Amino acid sequence: MREFTKRDLVRPAATRFGTAYLTLESMLGVKERLEEMCVSKEWNAHHLSKTQEAKAVKQIILRDKYFWPSVQYSVQTTKPLFKVLRMADSEMVPGMGFLYGCMDRAKEEISENLGRDFGSYNEIWKIIDKMWELQLHRDLHAAAYYLNPRFQYDPKMSTNPEVKAGLFRCMAKLFPNPKIQEKLHLQMDDFRLKRGFFGHDVAQNTVHKRSPVDWWTQYGDETPELMACAIRILSLTCSSSACERNWSTFNQIHTKKRNRLHTKNLNKMVYVMYNKRLKSKWMKKASLKVEEDPLVMDEIPSDDEWFILKVILLVKQSPTQVAKEEIKDILQKGVALGKEKHYSLLMKLKKMKKMILFFEILLEMIFPSILRKRMKEMQHLFILISSR
Repeated sequence: MREFTKRDLVRPAATRFGTAYLTLESMLGVKERLEEMCVSKEWNAHHLSKTQEAKAVKQIILRDKYFWPSVQYSVQTTKPLFKVLRMADSEMVPGMGFLYGCMDRAKEEISENLGRDFGSYNEIWKIIDKMWELQLHRDLHAAAYYLNPRFQYDPKMSTNPEVKAGLFRCMAKLFPNPKIQEKLHLQMDDFRLKRGFFGHDVAQNTVHKRSPVDWWTQYGDETPELMACAIRILSLTCSSSACERNWSTFNQIHTKKRNRLHTKNLNKMVYVMYNKRLKSKWMKKASLKVEEDPLVMDEIPSDDEWFILKVILLVKQSPTQVAKEEIKDILQKGVALGKEKHYSLLMKLKKMKKMILFFEILLEMIFPSILRKRMKEMQHLFILISSR
């Protein structure tokens, strides 16, 4: 397959949602090459091409009039949401000030991708709104949206009353003193109407060149109470990735051979290991290019390479039963972390299982029913071509 596509179709990402979207986009990008592969001499000469599964897959790729349009529809409806996910999981800038605005823009982009046809995008909007209202939307998101100068000075800024309502509730909770609240509301007029430092040309010209926190630090001196409120809110993140990585570090240290560590020593080891990786990541962050995707595993520095080195060391030795158990434990952690591409041993051992998992992930997404049926059939294709 790689001879025709020149790349892998499955692109492991930092999140399951990201992996599913990137794989679909990758499939769509090599559609013509997959079709070329199915009519090639190499395909016809392969002994598996005579099986019923291979014939069914070939039929889907070349003649199924619903499969590829369904893939394209899925990409058009999930790409804007993937951008939101990328923003929320990014470690470059805290995402609290962008989530509300990015969700609004994602819905508009979905509408544009579907030709502004109400019947096409309204169903997707309902799903997004349901998840947003039940699980995602909080007053902090609305307050951060209002205090973010990128959105505040955008002519397309939302005028939904829930934005100001969320902002007022946040201010009341963060600053219960009535006198401070009064100052905050008066200073909001200066911010909204571009008075004082806010109205300087350089302040307006750097809205999109500075992070919201840096912008407020530079130009908010005339409104100290509002500046403190804005910096406090806009400095928050909207993702638990850092916490999950911390627990991942704990699991890597708490192996079968070292499960008798005292709590105090274990906490120290987790602290040292995690902060060592955190320092390394910050030092390497400057090397991450703008066009690189922080959610694609191949394009970010990994903070879990230690387990790969440990596998290599144990494999080179004559493994005892204890070593075998530890290798198995490390491999399982490696697959759970999505690091298959970093070490060929993981790829060889888990290739078939990864392909099956890939289809399970895709089927969990919101696809048209016709696509779910075709994706089950397409599973045989990847099992076939991955063995070539």
